Amino acid sequence: MISKRMGPAFIFTCMVLAAFITGAGCISQPTDQGNPSLTATESPTLTMQATGAPVTLKGITWELVSYDSGRIAQESVTLGSTVTARFEPGGILYGSSGCNQYFASYETKGSNLLISAPQHTRLRCQSPPGVESQEKAYLIDLEKVRTFSIDGDILRLSDETGRVVLLFRRGEIPPGIPGISWKTWHLSSYRDNSGIVVGIPDTMVMTTRFLDGTISGFSGCNCYLGQYQEDGGAMAIKDLVVTDMNCRNDTVMGAERAFLNNLKGTTAYIQSDDKLLLVNDRGDSLLTYDTKAVFP
Repeated sequence: MISKRMGPAFIFTCMVLAAFITGAGCISQPTDQGNPSLTATESPTLTMQATGAPVTLKGITWELVSYDSGRIAQESVTLGSTVTARFEPGGILYGSSGCNQYFASYETKGSNLLISAPQHTRLRCQSPPGVESQEKAYLIDLEKVRTFSIDGDILRLSDETGRVVLLFRRGEIPPGIPGISWKTWHLSSYRDNSGIVVGIPDTMVMTTRFLDGTISGFSGCNCYLGQYQEDGGAMAIKDLVVTDMNCRNDTVMGAERAFLNNLKGTTAYIQSDDKLLLVNDRGDSLLTYDTKAVFP
């Protein structure tokens, strides 16, 4: 469920943002979705490009090229739709499934990869034709994945038989895109209800992405989607919808409430290199971001 229905303007695909966190000392843990577990903890896995440069599964926005539709071996992504996947440190997978935002937990050991049942918002999308059936097949395919391989800019996710069920390419920011758009902004600190600026620990990820009037991301426990307008540094954020996952952690839930309230209270932004600051009409710093994800 989502907390508020959205109009057609929000059907645009968007990226979201990350983060249930796993491991000792973490603030939030993903709910067990019943997938089998690997016998070792997550380890960063590198594959070599032809150039010899290391490529990692994590911290990259992968764009879907083709998927297992259940009708033919592989079916190309519907023209006019974008499906993305981003694997974050701490075992978080999130992205756009073509219409909705989704997130899931994942676990790796070597080239083995397990993904839990994705949670997602529940918007209805009628355009482009076929986008809803594509989304359903994609979310099912994620749970089929057992191994991955990276060859340059190509990511292949395969099932237990070795058959490729999802094929991705490395997503790139279009040339000439200015300002805050397209980047994934990672929260570094927020203003709490008492006016104190609170830093985000390395074990917690909260993100925001601005794209063509749509704001999306992960708020620590849930994914969210909304609308924004910006003009010369002024900004208004409205019509936020949020999934209704309960993380059963008061610290995470409290941080999430403050984060979402600060988004709604934003009236301006200041950008400098890889830093972004959202402020209210009194000039108070509400949210501080950077674009550098922490890789433990």
